[in-house]
Amino acid sequence: MLLQIYLFFLIYAPKIAEVYDLLSLISIIITAHCLLIGAVAPMEVKNLRSNVVLLFSVLLIYSLLLVYLEHSPDFYQVLRFIRVIINFLGAYSLVKLYYLKYRDKMGDKILEHLFWAIFVHAVIMLAMFISEPIRSFVYNTLQISYERILYSTRTSGLTTSLDALSGLQGFGVIIFPFVMHYYKGYKTLFFSTAVVIVFISVIISGRTGMVLIALFLPMTLFLIKKIMLRKLISFGLALIFLFLLVSVVSLDQEIVHNFNISFDRSKDFFGLGEEAGGVKSDASQKLINDYINGWPDDPLLFLSGNSTSGRTSWYFILRDPGYILDIYGVGLTGSFLIVSFYFICILHALRCKRYHFYVGISALIFAVQTLIIHAKVHYLLARNSFTVTALFLVLTVYIQRDNVRCLNIIKSPKDA
Repeated sequence: MLLQIYLFFLIYAPKIAEVYDLLSLISIIITAHCLLIGAVAPMEVKNLRSNVVLLFSVLLIYSLLLVYLEHSPDFYQVLRFIRVIINFLGAYSLVKLYYLKYRDKMGDKILEHLFWAIFVHAVIMLAMFISEPIRSFVYNTLQISYERILYSTRTSGLTTSLDALSGLQGFGVIIFPFVMHYYKGYKTLFFSTAVVIVFISVIISGRTGMVLIALFLPMTLFLIKKIMLRKLISFGLALIFLFLLVSVVSLDQEIVHNFNISFDRSKDFFGLGEEAGGVKSDASQKLINDYINGWPDDPLLFLSGNSTSGRTSWYFILRDPGYILDIYGVGLTGSFLIVSFYFICILHALRCKRYHFYVGISALIFAVQTLIIHAKVHYLLARNSFTVTALFLVLTVYIQRDNVRCLNIIKSPKDA
């Protein structure tokens, strides 16, 4: 149970008052736990840790140099890379703890526990969406002042994101065929209901997750060897449960109105509906315009960046795509290093699928969907998604290492 709690908060730990980062705190706690019990990682995993920490240390030093040269009061990029290093060490340590407990079943357990972490957050989101007192309590406790989140028809749960969060929640729906085969009998019905609830959390958070589900869910359904008839029946029963739930909730007309707006927003993204107020969404056109007109005119700024977040009162960039904001922040040089990290993740995912197909494909999809989301909002190295990326990276290296050793018939009593 402790590992599941660690995993949940390593993904969803909130930032209080937009200042105090509980995710970094939980990362430090997990790392300390690992050190206290003397957990030892294989050399291949240690090398990965050293290389990743070196990569982000270079970016940290680079961002510090930009702050110095630009005389910038904005330390966003510096703090960003410090948090990333701490976050990665927390994910690295958590995978070590999973390995110590589950050994060769580690991949299955992390995939399963990841889905349930997403489900628990979906329940929190749904409770906040339905109940104004719960919503106000959570946002007041976390001291989140964004009026668009507190009073809108969408909910961000324990995070301060919306579209980015919907991508993470959507991943829970995408991987459900891989997790479903762990369950039989009545547990299949419970799991099916959980999938429906996760899907609802995507609708009430943002449209990005809907797009990703449309892109990747058909692939995971196709790749699964078989889904037995009784499991499909369970989905039917889960949908009946959803109908009954909606029937009860629909007694509150405000909830029905808010959900309809959220659902219409999702339909509108696919050109199937209209935005609230009957105004057709121009999100796609705005995104295209950002990529046409949003790049820096100064070649030096384009190459090196100026260390800014682009979201301060004294330097606000009226663009949303993450790739553009990264160019302003760390330039083409820093952007290349950041993106290279995700291509390393993709490479290890492709290698891993030879030994653990479900983990390899899940890691591959998550890395690719992160690169896709970054095209719309600033998402690479984001707090919630980076944890999952780091977990998958360390996990895929562990799986490759263990299976290569088995293939080479190498045995070591010091294996940890």
